[in-house]
Amino acid sequence: MEFSSITFLLIFLPTVILTYFVSPKRFRNIVLLIFSFIFYAWTDLFYLPILIVTILLDYCSGRLIFTLQKKKTTRNIVFIATLFIHLLILLQFKYQLLPLHKICKSVNVLSIQNLIPIGISIYSLQGLSYIIDLYLNKIKVQKNIIHLATYISFFPQLICGPIVRYSDMGNELESREENYNKISKGYSLFIRGLAKKIFLADNMLLFWWDIQEIDTQSLPILTAWIGILAFSFAVYFYLSGYSEMARGIGKIFGFELPINFNYPYIAKSVSEFWRRWNTTLTVWCKTYIFTAFGKNKGSFFLITLKLLGLWVLTGLWYGHSLNFVLWGLFLGIIIIFEKIFWGGLFSRFPSILQKLYTRIITLLAWVIFAIPDIHQIPKYLQAMFSGKWVDNQTIYLTQKYILLFVICFLCCSNFWYILSLKYEHKRPKLTQWTQVILECILTIVCLIYIISGQVPLTNFFVRF
Repeated sequence: MEFSSITFLLIFLPTVILTYFVSPKRFRNIVLLIFSFIFYAWTDLFYLPILIVTILLDYCSGRLIFTLQKKKTTRNIVFIATLFIHLLILLQFKYQLLPLHKICKSVNVLSIQNLIPIGISIYSLQGLSYIIDLYLNKIKVQKNIIHLATYISFFPQLICGPIVRYSDMGNELESREENYNKISKGYSLFIRGLAKKIFLADNMLLFWWDIQEIDTQSLPILTAWIGILAFSFAVYFYLSGYSEMARGIGKIFGFELPINFNYPYIAKSVSEFWRRWNTTLTVWCKTYIFTAFGKNKGSFFLITLKLLGLWVLTGLWYGHSLNFVLWGLFLGIIIIFEKIFWGGLFSRFPSILQKLYTRIITLLAWVIFAIPDIHQIPKYLQAMFSGKWVDNQTIYLTQKYILLFVICFLCCSNFWYILSLKYEHKRPKLTQWTQVILECILTIVCLIYIISGQVPLTNFFVRF
């Protein structure tokens, strides 16, 4: 069930909100849990047991780890076994270690169309963070299974995150405040995220798909650059849009979910770009993978190896094909070279040149990310640097999408944020009413666009 679907916007979400607020406070986590299960089952009924097994695994293991404080050997065994089972589930259902679809067909159980359960990367990492932090005595054990299950299966996060550590959400599961101010800010976040997804991400993705239909040997240089620029906007507005919608829904229910995208396209280095991009994943990897093996310990070779390993894992988190591994390696190498060689040099350059360098490198990285067939990647890169500059099709596409590209450039910068802060201090009431009017207009336009069936079916990254 996509957030931009009529079913979600006009049936599911209003029903959840209404049921939640008419229920007594002590039952509200149960309401969220039930509707999270309904949301998951609506999309992946066959895989609902996987989510339930994950919840039961974390709850039972957490209670055992807490109980066995004085029995270190047994406690360690439970901890390691839990990690192993978690990773086994993730590797099996995301990376298909066993040919499960063939097994199911052979015994006539079920024909599985998509072997990747929705949100498995999100709720697996959240469950792992709970178990690891509990083992390290950084958090208290959650004895209420409803609270823990709500944390792991919270439906707004199941599409594209953000990934929330239990330490950031544990207190809110026990006690949180819902008020008009939070509901208003939550709605504002949601409608902005929805607009990003349906107007910017979807149309930029359609543009990229049109570019892919052109033979790379006849692809002009400018068209190739515009095409991958469109993809970079598509992936950003898709992921950040869904993250904002998740944060907005969470805020309506009283949860403060973390910011996941902090204007990455204004970064002045590739390292900074990835500190701003999908920040919750970056924090999770640094906390539970990189730091766990000693952040600054070891030789230069060992530290480099750990960085490359971390980026390979980051690539695999997005997808299991070889191009994602190459994408992670490419970024890892660039970041290592920035830290050792040219990072200090580029920091002395004018800001515009630093941003231009970062944008070019990230666009080259997106080529590797966007094209699953690794044999086509060199051909597309060649088209970006050789051949004719422009043709009639390039001119046509530029004229057709120029306004959309301008809007994308403005929306991926912090221009509007700085402008709103400036006028909020000078004229707070006018700024507030202007925001309300704009959000009302945006809501009406979004609903008309969706109900009229204009939203394309771009199931892009809904199965992490």
